[in-house]
Amino acid sequence: MRKHSRNLRSGRRIATQSRLIAIALAVSLVGAAARSSASGAERAPDEPLRVAVYDVPLYGSVDAEGLFSGASVDLWRRVAEDLHLTYRFIAVAQMEDVITGVEHGQFDAAIGAITITPDRLAHVEFTYPAHRSIAVLWMLGSLALISLLTTSLVSRMTADAVTSAPIARTSYLDGKRLAAVADSSGAEYLDEQHLHYTKYANLKDALASLVRGKSDAVVNSVGALENAISTYFSGIIPMPSGTLAPAYMAFALPPNSPLKKPLDGALIEITASASWRSLEPRYFGR
Repeated sequence: MRKHSRNLRSGRRIATQSRLIAIALAVSLVGAAARSSASGAERAPDEPLRVAVYDVPLYGSVDAEGLFSGASVDLWRRVAEDLHLTYRFIAVAQMEDVITGVEHGQFDAAIGAITITPDRLAHVEFTYPAHRSIAVLWMLGSLALISLLTTSLVSRMTADAVTSAPIARTSYLDGKRLAAVADSSGAEYLDEQHLHYTKYANLKDALASLVRGKSDAVVNSVGALENAISTYFSGIIPMPSGTLAPAYMAFALPPNSPLKKPLDGALIEITASASWRSLEPRYFGR
């Protein structure tokens, strides 16, 4: 009888341990599944780098045949060749998707007309500047207004004005109907200055608002602005002049990316080279 009781208790202990093992195994499997889901955006070591291309002509764009071109694309290819990197380009139309994708590891890098701003620095890292541009103001109005801009705004907005107090610059925008591309460097500049503006999906639509008389000014980086005017409004909208603030464009990387140091080194060397300096004017005409 005693032997039977001991066997019964032993059997119960074994059954309990088995259930505990089963529960522990289940928890382990759930944890593994959760980790797998959380790291689903991670790239396998032998896969090419996923490089987002912010789709803005001159800097980076893709044609109907899937071919990528632009100053940033060309620069990335040179850097990747120097560093022996394999990669694949992914066109991304919205800046918000670019920054979010880089921050969450969906992309290993992002290139194009991506300006370094305080807000973006809070989410991603940036390499050594790939391009130097300026955020520009462009206004459309009567001949009297254009004359005023020529004698006042443009003459004052020199290199000295770029480094002056924000109030001195933004005073020219008071009372103007402003326009900017959503999530662009121009939009972020206006946000920082607490200026109201209308957001547009792309630069073409923003400039069209000038032609239709719905806006008085568009704020954007000079290279993209000049290209959009040449492409869509040549002969209708004159080229802009008058700088608001300096802007530096760079490759965006996830936080603590191991790519930053080698990319910085390659960018410093390539952008300082005579061959690259002779190539940039072909894109930007300067």
